[in-house]
Amino acid sequence: MVTEIANIIKSEDNYIKRERKIICFFLNLIKEIMALALAKVDDEMITKVKAQGYQIDKKNERSINMAFGEVRYVRRRYVCPGKQARYPLDELMGFDKYKRYSILAV
Repeated sequence: MVTEIANIIKSEDNYIKRERKIICFFLNLIKEIMALALAKVDDEMITKVKAQGYQIDKKNERSINMAFGEVRYVRRRYVCPGKQARYPLDELMGFDKYKRYSILAV
């Protein structure tokens, strides 16, 4: 990571372009870290959701625009007989069905 930033610094002579490239690098890094954190939380929710009688139906990819950019992540869909299918990770994060923006981004 430090090497990549150093390469950006050395590769650009224009101060503004250099700073913009550094900003883009960090925004992309934040988005990647956020996607990893969401995956970890989704993994940790399995036991709790299964204890409520739900079973994993499938995994779906989703993208959501947050204050720092678009984050692509995979989350589990759960089903239970007689109940609506649900995405507990989306519920936890406040990501509404069919909406593409987080609450803060709105």
